[in-house]
Amino acid sequence: MITPDPEGLVLSKWALGIGLSCLGLGTWLLLQELAPRRWPQVNGTIVASRIEFSGGYRASQYLPIIEYEYRYHEQLFKSTRRRAGNYVSGEQGRAEAMIARYPIDSSVRVFIHPKQPAVSALEYGINFLSLVPLGFGILLTSLATLFFFGK
Repeated sequence: MITPDPEGLVLSKWALGIGLSCLGLGTWLLLQELAPRRWPQVNGTIVASRIEFSGGYRASQYLPIIEYEYRYHEQLFKSTRRRAGNYVSGEQGRAEAMIARYPIDSSVRVFIHPKQPAVSALEYGINFLSLVPLGFGILLTSLATLFFFGK
């Protein structure tokens, strides 16, 4: 019979709590990023596509800003939300590639939140950064189990 290691019990409880919290956050992020695939879709138009630079001496960041408008139930909306998790690398080349995909006056497919039509997205999908809390949660939960039961 496997018995708990009393010395690792406190540490394992903390690790388990943090691990389960990370699992919950990771799951929530994944669901948020995949939600638009089930939302209604309408046609929209790109009204602005530019790169904004921010930074200073040691760090700089290039942010692609894609502004679009769309009509839903006879109401006009504008947004800059490209996807549920608007993660960007900040690299100039990636920002340029992103705005090249969305030239001004081009037609785009817009995913619209069915209960909040002002919330929209141009894309959906899983981003690597959303997987980080999930992986960290799996790691901590596994370690907590090992600490609890010892060797």
